[in-house]
Formats: sequence, C-alpha cells, structure tokens
Amino acid sequence: MNQSLEALTQEDFIMVQDDSNYRSTFVEKIPLSPISKYVLKLDYISQEKFFDNYIMSTRTTGFLAEVLNFKKRKSDIIIFDLAFSKQIHPNLDDFLCTLYHHEGHHAKETFEDPKLINYPILSDILHFFLNHPLSIMYEKSAKKFPSYKRYINSEIRAFENQIKNINSKNSSDYVERLQECLKLFKKELELL
Repeated sequence: MNQSLEALTQEDFIMVQDDSNYRSTFVEKIPLSPISKYVLKLDYISQEKFFDNYIMSTRTTGFLAEVLNFKKRKSDIIIFDLAFSKQIHPNLDDFLCTLYHHEGHHAKETFEDPKLINYPILSDILHFFLNHPLSIMYEKSAKKFPSYKRYINSEIRAFENQIKNINSKNSSDYVERLQECLKLFKKELELL
C-alpha cells in the first residue's frame, strides 16, 4: 500500500491530473511515512457537489474524541479531485507539500492538542443559541463562534508551515498562491 516517495513520479501525477480513473490507485501509493505518527490513512473521494471547492481535508476519527479532547488520536486525510488541479498543484512536489506540510500539520496539532484545531463547532452553536435564542436565526456566518478564530489561526499556522517547507522543486505559482492565502487568513484574523 504506502511505499516510498520514489514510487511516485511526476509522470504519474500528470496522468492522474488528466484522468481521474487513476486517482484512487495513486493515493494508495502515497507514503504515509513523513506523517505516519499523526495520520492513520489517506482517502480519495471523487468530486461530489458538496465538496466541489475542497482540495484536501483532515478529519479526526471520532466526534466523541473531539468533544472529550482526547490526545494522541490519529487523523485521516481526505484528498478531493481539486487537489489534482493543474492550477492548484502544478507539479507533484506542490501536491506533496500541501499533503505533508499543510494537512499533515493539522493532523499533528490534532494529535498533540485537539483544542488547537478540533474544538467542535456544534458546542459553539449550542452555546450561541442558549445565549441568543432569537439571533441564531439571523446568523449568516460562523464568525461569531469561538471555533472560527481557532480555525483561522490553525490555517495560518498550517500555511506558515507549508511556506517554511518549500523547496526548489515547488513551482513559483504555487509558492505565490501560498503566500497570498497566508495574507488573506491574516487579514481575516485582523477583522475578527
């Protein structure tokens, strides 16, 4: 299943960018070794309407573990079709940087201190509803919830980790996009 990085080639990546039929097999070949302490498995989910703007996502293995703040809990990383977009990941190294240094960073934080990233938004909604029973009907955004700020901060840390781990094989478009995303998240934090 999970092999060494040498088992992945740029040619394989170009093939899965062009033909979604090979993506599941490609994801099975991705080695977990750089993030295996924090990640249980990688999953590929072909695009569905709900996930049409998702690239990758880290999820923990159990809502109860999040609520009770269990540490040392490995995550799964879900890889969506958009992760294979040539505009988002022009090459294999860009894809792996997002996987290992962004989503892997989320998994590491979840493993070490779930409160940093996985504070369940459900409890925020319940708290808000109990304290503002009428205004929940008019709430259009999660920005008022405490977990939103934690989410923004976790994304900032993940983008900073990605940028810190950029190498000469990463495309300039990718690097530029990461820097722009980091700026946007920092600006969002300032507005809170």
